[in-house]
Amino acid sequence: MRIPLRRSSAQISELLRDAAGAIRGETVSIRDLLDTLGHDGLLLLCILFSLPFAFPVSIPGTSMPFGAVIVLISVGMMMNHIPWLPRRLVEKRFNGPRTRRILLRASLAFRRIQRLARPRLLILVQPVWSQRLNGAIVCFAALLMMAPIPVIGTNSPPAWAVMLVCFGMSQRDGAFVLAGYVATAATAVFFAALAVAAAFAGRGMWHWLNGE
Repeated sequence: MRIPLRRSSAQISELLRDAAGAIRGETVSIRDLLDTLGHDGLLLLCILFSLPFAFPVSIPGTSMPFGAVIVLISVGMMMNHIPWLPRRLVEKRFNGPRTRRILLRASLAFRRIQRLARPRLLILVQPVWSQRLNGAIVCFAALLMMAPIPVIGTNSPPAWAVMLVCFGMSQRDGAFVLAGYVATAATAVFFAALAVAAAFAGRGMWHWLNGE
């Protein structure tokens, strides 16, 4: 499945509200969401698929498929090419009412955030090299978001990193992109700390089991 690689010309809050209104049944697929938002740019889709992990309300079973969509889109951003999305991925279905609640909540949040956005620090959004860098950052954050770490809340920091970078690019606001860089770096440090802690815990358990 191919979707256009361009920025959204409409307000993100309005598009999210329209997407919520389009959900009528008990389930909704990624294809359904793409049909509503696909023509308004891949950046908005990355924001949309990060939403379930950035807010307290979540949709079980979405980290892998939603994260995979973001990774594929970000690779397309790095290559300046329209990405291809597997049919099996876009046909996966999720809880419709819960998805609708998340979209409506996000619409209200972005209505406030949009007032802060304006064109600035354009070096982080306009040059080709910056778009490729932003795609790499989004890809890295999405992979962290997909990491199967059994700790509550670990998906949220990388999800916010994805949203900040993509929102900044869509609004031509380098300040939000820069905030996304900071969020990604902080997330990487946090995940590294978890890995080190897990390694020490595993080593301590091994010594204990062996009576050392």
